[in-house]
Amino acid sequence: MNRSPVLAGVFALLLGIAGVRAQEVPVAPDKIPAPVMTALRARFPDAKIDKCVREQEGKDTVYDIEFVQNGRKGEADITAKGVYINFENAITVDSLPKPVRDAIDKSYRGATVVEAMEETEVKGKNEKISAYEVVLKTAAGKQIEVRLSPGGKVLE
Repeated sequence: MNRSPVLAGVFALLLGIAGVRAQEVPVAPDKIPAPVMTALRARFPDAKIDKCVREQEGKDTVYDIEFVQNGRKGEADITAKGVYINFENAITVDSLPKPVRDAIDKSYRGATVVEAMEETEVKGKNEKISAYEVVLKTAAGKQIEVRLSPGGKVLE
């Protein structure tokens, strides 16, 4: 039995997995390009950067920045040209819309919300809340992250 096609397939799969991981590159805060920092500071002037990674999304180089501003956790995805894709802000559980809270209660019975983030999608000058990311602690004590639409549909 000739194993070389099987081994070649396994090798290609491993290279593909390694390639996916290689796309996300850590970036030191002082190495973030000026257009990205200008965009970040325009919206979040007091942001203290915790983490930044650079990745390729289609034709765009995107900087995913995690930060804290005025005690609130936030995240922003900004292209190398300084254009926002989206941003997220930590919110209180009480700030979650009722359809989102109802969906959590229905789909994750007994779970408690540990953290909630409101995601805003940016397209030019138009901004709209596109999703809510919540970290839940299940009744079994396991933490899971769930992304829901503003209407309460579980997205992932």
